Amino acid sequence: MNNTLPNYDEKSTSQFSAVKQLINMGYNYLTREKVRDILHKQDYKYLLEEITFQAMRKLNDESVSDKSILNRIYEIQKTNFDNGSESASLNIYNMLTMAESAQEFVDGKKTDGSIKIIDWENVENNIYHVTTEYNIIDKKNIRIDIVVFINGIPCAIIENKKPSVAVDEAIKQIIKNSTGSDALYFFLFPQIYIATNITNLKYGTYKTPNAYYNMWKEKYTTDEYNDKLLYTINNKLDDDTLNKVLKDLSIKKYNYTINDEPSEQDIGIYGLLQKERVIDIIKNFILFDKNIKKIARYNQYFAVKKTFASLSTYNENGVRNGGLIWHTQGSGKSLTMVILAKLILKKIPLARIFIVTDRIDLDEQIKDTFVNNNLGTKIEKASSGKDLVDRLKTKEYNSITTTLIHKFNITECIDDDSDIFIFVDEAHRTQDGITHATMRAVMPKACIIGFTGTPLMTKTESRTIQKFNNNLIDTYKMKDAEIDKAVCELVYQGRFAEQKLDKIMADFKFDRITKTLNEKQKQDLIKKYVSSTLMKENSKYIYVVATDIYEHFIANFKGSGLKGQIVAPSKYAAVCFHKWFQEYHQSVKKDKVLNTAVVISDDNKYDNTGSTDDEDIDYNNVVAKFLENIKKEKSLKKYERETIDKFKKDTDEIEILIVVNKLLTGFDAPRNTVLYLVKQLENHNLMQAIARVNRVFDGDNNKQKKNNGLIIDYSANAQNLKDAMQLFSGFNPSDVENMLKNTDDLIAELQNIFNQMRKTFKNIPNTAPIEKYVDFLKQADNSFERELFYNNVNKCIDVFNSCLSLPDFYTKLSPAAISEYKNTLKSYVEIKKATKIAMAEIIDFSKYKNQLKKILDEHLSADEVTVLTKEINISNSKEFNSFIEDNKTGLSKKSQADAIAAQTKKIIKERYSQDEEFYQKFSDIIDDIIKRLKLIKEEDIDALLQEVKQVQEQVTAYKDNSENLPDSIRNNTNTHPYFRKLKNEFRDKNLQEVAEITLYIYNIIAQNKKVDFHKKIDIKNKVLNMIQDYFIDELELTDYNKIGTLSEEIWNIAVANR
Repeated sequence: MNNTLPNYDEKSTSQFSAVKQLINMGYNYLTREKVRDILHKQDYKYLLEEITFQAMRKLNDESVSDKSILNRIYEIQKTNFDNGSESASLNIYNMLTMAESAQEFVDGKKTDGSIKIIDWENVENNIYHVTTEYNIIDKKNIRIDIVVFINGIPCAIIENKKPSVAVDEAIKQIIKNSTGSDALYFFLFPQIYIATNITNLKYGTYKTPNAYYNMWKEKYTTDEYNDKLLYTINNKLDDDTLNKVLKDLSIKKYNYTINDEPSEQDIGIYGLLQKERVIDIIKNFILFDKNIKKIARYNQYFAVKKTFASLSTYNENGVRNGGLIWHTQGSGKSLTMVILAKLILKKIPLARIFIVTDRIDLDEQIKDTFVNNNLGTKIEKASSGKDLVDRLKTKEYNSITTTLIHKFNITECIDDDSDIFIFVDEAHRTQDGITHATMRAVMPKACIIGFTGTPLMTKTESRTIQKFNNNLIDTYKMKDAEIDKAVCELVYQGRFAEQKLDKIMADFKFDRITKTLNEKQKQDLIKKYVSSTLMKENSKYIYVVATDIYEHFIANFKGSGLKGQIVAPSKYAAVCFHKWFQEYHQSVKKDKVLNTAVVISDDNKYDNTGSTDDEDIDYNNVVAKFLENIKKEKSLKKYERETIDKFKKDTDEIEILIVVNKLLTGFDAPRNTVLYLVKQLENHNLMQAIARVNRVFDGDNNKQKKNNGLIIDYSANAQNLKDAMQLFSGFNPSDVENMLKNTDDLIAELQNIFNQMRKTFKNIPNTAPIEKYVDFLKQADNSFERELFYNNVNKCIDVFNSCLSLPDFYTKLSPAAISEYKNTLKSYVEIKKATKIAMAEIIDFSKYKNQLKKILDEHLSADEVTVLTKEINISNSKEFNSFIEDNKTGLSKKSQADAIAAQTKKIIKERYSQDEEFYQKFSDIIDDIIKRLKLIKEEDIDALLQEVKQVQEQVTAYKDNSENLPDSIRNNTNTHPYFRKLKNEFRDKNLQEVAEITLYIYNIIAQNKKVDFHKKIDIKNKVLNMIQDYFIDELELTDYNKIGTLSEEIWNIAVANR
């Protein structure tokens, strides 16, 4: 018996497998000797000029002379470095991808020819080669494991490592080789850099930092695709080629094996380098962002491909089919937009692209992103609604215009061109109401594509899909991004500064300043102004929290190159925080100074209420003065740009940015590491904010690497953490589809609300003056009708706005009917306002605000900050439980039980299809616990809390403690879902007999599990036939309907547990 193990070195494993696969993919093998011979004849050692000339001669017609081809080959290898290596890389990329004109004289006549180096449209017209152990001439210390050539041009390189060496070592080797002075020029030509060790593969391009090398996953496979992939790894090489490869790799012994499962390396090489794909990626999926070369991640690639396929089809109205792309924050959503625009402009010459946002700062950011990527087309910002109209009228093709959604408040222009494309950024919030309706009316045949990074979780947000053609094109969840390490994991720590109020004195002074108000008005005043925001503007609170932030940042991040953001509750608080840091500088040494800057908008709004605060002395004295001081030296726009630029750089000029609402969306600063939350945030606003610190960052030279994003929360509680975890949960399109209301439902709801409001005023003629309606609502006996009317008006506004955002709303109702709804609603709003004024329900509370602030400043104190938790990963359920069970978080035992029940219910929902019998049982138990929680007495809560914990433990561990399983399957949990299903079907048999049936069927499933077996109809048919034969022949079942149904259910269990 031969006990010798195979050789697991890099050549025998990773390198040989990659070369073999590439040859099976259609690449011709070039021996090391042949490569040396070709290069030896050349002055320049970068292209295989002999092959490049042959390929170019084939691609170009007789109007291009041999001399022009040779000149072109010479020019591409003579790119200079006068403007830096990044610029040289861009020049080479442009020369490769763009056909260059060449003037020739044919038969004495001057002609203009176009020289192709690579045929980007007809893939098979090119010549593909692969070689191994490639020595860079005259630099003997650099040898590249594998080089892939297209038409003699090195277009991809592969660095191989053995499985026992981490793929990061291969990446480091590539970076060292490609950025060192020894062989810089050669590395400008390959467009794809691959690092692999069989079990892992990552790819990047020229000067891609280590942290930004990405893994490749094939998102949408077919049986045909998988069969071709397996062919490339299992097909035998012919003996001649095999011997050449083995010789070049110095492999003395080779054993042919067949692999049923492709490795990560196999998947990546086939996904990136199959001929059609490598041509597509190089031509369409490489960008130069501020001259920094970037290559698309797999999620960007497939999103763009699917989107372009969709928009290449039309609906019955001649409108291209758009849709919605949901890619989580930090996954490169903005660059996905750029790549898609690049492809559209190349493929559709008459295209015009409009990029729509809802905020001035986002409009600036997205324009800068497109300008920085130098797409070779005109990119301008619409300065006004009139400017937008002018751009529509001039029809400047192959152009990009950025604009705010509000600038579509125009009606004098309709452009029904079907080659208009509208990209809607932050699609979950920009596509509601009349402005959206106007946008569609102005460009009725435009293809609208939405981009969002926020999970679509509520009924309102789920309608986002409806607004975009009911077409969810592609999803890339936060969980996916974390697994791919495309974003950092987020770590949460709750902190708390308790505030104490001298209630006796505060109440006394409050009663004095509000003695003219009734009790309801006093409560309205408290609700309006005495909020968490106002309390967090308190000077003592700011002092305590600012001190804690200072100490935390200095201890953990000072001098590291990593930076942070403070999210303040208001502009006033933001400026106060900044002033505290500035004043504190005077008492510390220079190396302990913490440099901050404030970025806020210049509108005189109080952030908590949205009301204009001209009477607010603090605002005018503090915020306005701060902004005025900036404007004395420069515009706020210039100040903001300079501030952001300093924050993004490795300097300590600005280490912490203080913001309120700005820079919480679309702001991308990879070194931004810690977010100090001093503001209550909810739902997508919370997710947008915390995603500011989830970008990966390798760290500056010899400085700290960013390991995770850190959220220090001063304003939330355990519920905020729970909400954040829900926001980061998985996403199932069917969940959203179940929540969607179609347009007919919304119209019916709208009509119902209007009917209720008309019924309220059934005894008042339509032509009656407004006083009649007000008099009716004022009557004491009509208080119920008045409150109902108020609620209906508010509800009607929401539903009407939702209707206006749906494209088919305008086809289901006539313009006259829509106009009637709009005008009637406007009248009802006026009636509501007039009634509230007549009944003194609307009071000008602003005059009380400053007095309330003074009361709080005098009688509200703040203790020093308490750390509520250790730093915890927000998606870790065990840490989540330990946090919510901590008494300091303020969660009662009832709240703990409720939170654990909700999370357990979520796990059940996610896993339900894997074992319906098991999870249905525990779902019923949880439902019962939730019902009992609502009625439970305090003395019984301990027992119920323990009960729900036991249920959670069993569900998480997939173990039913009360279940009696036969010995033959007890320890094989894979068989349990089949056993539970069969036990219910074969009630006449004992448990051991059911276990035997289970094992027989489980073995059928196990024997037929191949790669993507669930997608292969032949495997499904084979398994179903074998199961049905067993039921009929061995178990002698005769109910053929039951046989068919049960066989399908068993197959579904196998698929769910794949």
